[in-house]
Amino acid sequence: MQLLLSLNKFEALYGLLFFIAIRGMFMTKEQFEREKNYRISIATAKLMLSKNIISEEDFEKIKMLLIDKYKPIIGSLTYN
Repeated sequence: MQLLLSLNKFEALYGLLFFIAIRGMFMTKEQFEREKNYRISIATAKLMLSKNIISEEDFEKIKMLLIDKYKPIIGSLTYN
C-alpha cells in the first residue's frame, strides 16, 4: 500500500513536471529528463531505506551523489 501511495505521488509530480516542461515555463527538456531520472533514483533509494537494505547514512550519501549526477532543479530544492 505504501509503495502504491509513493507511486501516486510520483505520478502527480511527473505530471506537473511534464506540464512545466511542455509549457517551457521553468525547464528545458534536458532539465526535465534530469529531474525525472533523479526522482526515479531517489524513490528507489527511499524504498531501499524503508526496507532496511541501506542505512540512513548510506541514503544521505546516495542522495548527494544523485544530486551531483543529475543536478535536479526541484529535487535539490526539496532535498528530501
